Amino acid sequence: MNRRHLQVMLCLLLLASAMLVATACSGQKDTPGISTVQHVDAVEPAAEESGLIVEMIKPDQLRAGKPFKLVAELVNTSAAAQEIQHGADMFTYQIFDANGGLVMEEVSMRMRDDIGFMRTLKPGSRYTTDGEGHVSPPLDTRTIDKSGNYTIIATAEFRVTHEGANAKQVKLVSEPIEVVVE
Repeated sequence: MNRRHLQVMLCLLLLASAMLVATACSGQKDTPGISTVQHVDAVEPAAEESGLIVEMIKPDQLRAGKPFKLVAELVNTSAAAQEIQHGADMFTYQIFDANGGLVMEEVSMRMRDDIGFMRTLKPGSRYTTDGEGHVSPPLDTRTIDKSGNYTIIATAEFRVTHEGANAKQVKLVSEPIEVVVE
C-alpha cells in the first residue's frame, strides 16, 4: 500500500469518527439510535380508543442526590385481550420542578439494544418492563439533586393489535404524580 492510500484511509477513518462523535454529542432530540425523553403535547390515539392506559406507581421516600426507581404500568381497561409489541425503551419518564421546568438527566449518551418484545394483555391485566438490561443507563433510574416538589409523567410507546387487526402505533401518557424530594 502506498503513502497516498494510507492518507486516504486515515482521512476516511477520521471523518467517520468525527461524524459518530458529532451525532452522539450533538444533543439533538431526534437522533436515530439514541433514546431521549421529550415532552409530549398530543397523544394519539386517545386511551379510550386503545383500551389501554398508563399508570405511574408513586416512589417512596425520595432523597436529594440519591438514585430512585420509577415504575409505570400499562393497564388493559378493555374487555378484550390485546397484543402489544414494544422495544426495550417502552417507558420513558419526565420530571418537572415546581416551576414546570424539565429536570434534565445527566446522561451524555444512552445505549439501547434494538430488541422487540411481544405480550398479550388480558382484560384488567397490568404490564411493566424496565428494559430487561437492554438500555444503559436504565431509563427507570433517576436522581434529583435538589430537594423540593416535583411532578413525574410516564410515556409508553408501543404497537397494539386488537382482535387480529393491523398493528397500530400508540403513544400514551400517564396522569402526572406529585412527589416531594427531601
